[in-house]
Amino acid sequence: MRILEEYQRRLNVAVIIILFILFMGGMFVMRCLAGKVAAYNDFQTILDLRLGYSFVECQSYIWGLGEAGRWFYANCFFYVDIGYMIIYNIFYFSALSFLLEKTGLKKYKFVLFFPLLSFVFDLGENLLIRKMIKDFLAIGQGICYTSNIFTVLKFIFTYGSLGVCGLLVVVLIKHHVAR
Repeated sequence: MRILEEYQRRLNVAVIIILFILFMGGMFVMRCLAGKVAAYNDFQTILDLRLGYSFVECQSYIWGLGEAGRWFYANCFFYVDIGYMIIYNIFYFSALSFLLEKTGLKKYKFVLFFPLLSFVFDLGENLLIRKMIKDFLAIGQGICYTSNIFTVLKFIFTYGSLGVCGLLVVVLIKHHVAR
């Protein structure tokens, strides 16, 4: 608990702005790379960004990437995605922490678990997709469905973090207007 309090004490608007700029820059790079991966497969949406896919769709997508697309996904996109995942989760955690402190709503600290859970599910999803790409000749249904579930949970907790940040900004604005 003291670590969190020390972290919150060091956060300020400048840190949040820097993290936001890193977050947006990372998003730009990821969108460009996702487009490059999609180009290997008739511009189909990558598995990381699909909200639900069947075993057959997963298998078809990975086969459709071809050798060059699978190599690019597993050896380039994967590592950039890991870096982006770390950046956006640090941003959301920091923004939530900062906003909880500024609004005085410290009793809702449980929302700080949203970015952490998003991180866990995104990492799991990335590792499973990479494994499926590496073992594309023998993709199991279990790993495909687990990856799909992790993708959905990642989106739930990522957008949950975004939604809570938005609500806390509204609360903060209301507090300042009321003063």
